[in-house]
Amino acid sequence: MARLATGLVLIGLLSIKIDPWYESVFLIGVIAWFLSYLILLIEDLDNPFDYGQDGNPRGQEVSLKPLEDLEKRLAGQLELVSSAAAGGEIARV
Repeated sequence: MARLATGLVLIGLLSIKIDPWYESVFLIGVIAWFLSYLILLIEDLDNPFDYGQDGNPRGQEVSLKPLEDLEKRLAGQLELVSSAAAGGEIARV
């Protein structure tokens, strides 16, 4: 939707006549740059870890190792608490 709106705005800007021509080139160039930057920002926010549909990393991915380590640590603490509760002991984690 953002790409369609950007295309329509740029087509509209190209269809109007602004004199002198160098002002119109500058104006259209600045607006096109801002809109293209906005589209790239939306795409980056949509996929912050930059993983493809198949789960393989593409480009500049962020490492998920800290999250995996946290998941293992929390699972270990949960097992410790559940085993202590099953044995009737009160565990402090």
